[in-house]
Amino acid sequence: MTKFIERNPLWAFVILIAVAAALWLIFATWPQSLEDAFGRKKVFLSAVFNGITLGGLYFLVASGFTLIFGLMRNVNLAHGSLYLSAATSIRSRRRARWLARSHCRSSPR
Repeated sequence: MTKFIERNPLWAFVILIAVAAALWLIFATWPQSLEDAFGRKKVFLSAVFNGITLGGLYFLVASGFTLIFGLMRNVNLAHGSLYLSAATSIRSRRRARWLARSHCRSSPR
C-alpha cells in the first residue's frame, strides 16, 4: 500500500477524498439542501447499495460467460435460461409474499 502511495500520490489523494465523501454520506446527518437535491438519505443509500449489488451480479454473469466462451469457444446460452428461470421464480415468490401481506393489512380486525 505504501508503494502505491509513493508511486501515485495524486491517485491516493483522490481515493482518500472519495472514501471520506462516501463515509460522510453514510454516517453524517444530511443538511436540508442535500436532502432536497437527493431525497431522503435512506432511499438514496438503498439505491446506491442496490446499484452496487446489481453491478456485482452483472460482473459475475459476464465473467461466467467469458469463462465458458474462453474454454469452449462457443457461447453456451443455457446459463442464460438458468438465470431467467431463477429470476422468474424469485419474482413470483416475492409477488405472492407481497399479495399475502397486502391482503392481511386490508382485512378488518
